Amino acid sequence: MKKYLQPKHLPIPIGLAILILGLVAGIFAINRVQNFSTKASPEDTPLQLKITNVGQSSFVVSWATSQETSGSLTVGETKETGEIKKDIRDTESTFIKSRVHFVIVDGLKPQTKYYFKVVSNGRAFDNSGKPYEVTTALPSIPEDNDIAQGRILDPIGSPLPDALVYLSMANAVEQAALTDKNGHWMIPLATARTLDLQSVSNYDRNAQIIEITVKKGMETATATLTTASDNPAPDITIGKNHNFLEEGATPQTSSETKTTINQSGFQAPTSVPFTQEELIILSPSENENLNTIIPEFIGKGPEGQELTIEVESNQKITSSVKVGSNGEWKWSPKTPLEPGEHRIIVSYLENGVIKKVSRSFVVLATGESDLPSFTATPSGETASLTITPTTALASSPSPTVKSSPTLQPTTKLSPTVKEVETSISPTQAEELPDSGFDSPSKIFLGAGVLIILVSLALVFF
Repeated sequence: MKKYLQPKHLPIPIGLAILILGLVAGIFAINRVQNFSTKASPEDTPLQLKITNVGQSSFVVSWATSQETSGSLTVGETKETGEIKKDIRDTESTFIKSRVHFVIVDGLKPQTKYYFKVVSNGRAFDNSGKPYEVTTALPSIPEDNDIAQGRILDPIGSPLPDALVYLSMANAVEQAALTDKNGHWMIPLATARTLDLQSVSNYDRNAQIIEITVKKGMETATATLTTASDNPAPDITIGKNHNFLEEGATPQTSSETKTTINQSGFQAPTSVPFTQEELIILSPSENENLNTIIPEFIGKGPEGQELTIEVESNQKITSSVKVGSNGEWKWSPKTPLEPGEHRIIVSYLENGVIKKVSRSFVVLATGESDLPSFTATPSGETASLTITPTTALASSPSPTVKSSPTLQPTTKLSPTVKEVETSISPTQAEELPDSGFDSPSKIFLGAGVLIILVSLALVFF
């Protein structure tokens, strides 16, 4: 009979050696997938990250990237951050790509510590392996609705959109805003907090020196002026350093300068023909939606005239205000208004005849609008937080504010915080889901699996 050859098998020691080497090589190759997929590129890394506008219910995080990327934050009351906060220009379904990023984190509790990570192009960045921390301020109601606003121009005099505007003044948390498509910016000064976050800043409404820094890509501009000339402030041109204290510049008051500031949800007064006898309301406009519970009303009337103001809502509010020598008046309620429809009536008595004007408006409830709230605009610290990202793995990004868990304005942070201008170095945290694999990742994954299969085949077949 014909003898069948018995299949030959590798000696057990050799087979085990091949199997072990194959497994080690395969696992190494597969691990390379993670190395490639989680490595942050310089284009993704957040630069010049700042935490500003820290208030009782919100704060702002802004940063730049060397290339256009999407940007957002993941925020939470624990280090396991989870709630996503988008850039103010994002929509419900899309993330804009830009080199400048501006996120408002609102709807927060007073005097509470929050953690966050920065997400850039789907990759999370934190503060050297830990989420960034910010503590919100104590509740405090401002005495008025003082604002600063102006316009940023490019070198040829055209409006500069999407520029970061930072405003600082002594003993106050730094404030920030993003210019709209017309180059306009607006910052509520009355809500700026003291550096210890215990109360609103008690600054001089007419003589306080303020410093403005503008950033757009690699270009910057600076301006020094006082609160007497900050509404509106003189035009600021990117690439220049302005000292309006020496120049004695007078702000422009053209209708173009005084336009609606989209991202703030507040409408600046518009220039209109006016006679001294007229009584008009410039802001808000009829049936305007206001994303603030303490709105500011602006109008014009006879110089020196005492006006009676009534706000019709669930609880009727009555007050008065005097028209200034320039024929303008401004008024804000001391009591926060409830969400819903309201009507303001402004009147005065002249020769036995009551003259009055009225305006309907709507106060939005928290969460009804993506626009930042005027009064709730976070107050930042005077010490700005500048952060330089680093890479690490995490499902959310996060910059930390100062050396202490409580955000103290005016400090530059490096992965740690200091009491001067906080400059932070973000590290890449874990990559968020749905990032996908790049080509090198696929090659290493395939090679790893193939090595393991070949090793098993040599041993058992």
